[in-house]
Amino acid sequence: MTVTDDRRFWLSAVATVVVGLMVASMVAFATTPVRLPAKTLAPAQSPPSRR
Repeated sequence: MTVTDDRRFWLSAVATVVVGLMVASMVAFATTPVRLPAKTLAPAQSPPSRR
């Protein structure tokens, strides 16, 4: 491998890792805040409203 190929390889590897981390963080932020309030607020608010 030449220097340019090595640089392209490392750039692509770093880019894939950064994109993967960003997607994983976005998925984590998108899922956890929605699931936690749904589990904590739904049981507390739905029974009093139904009763």
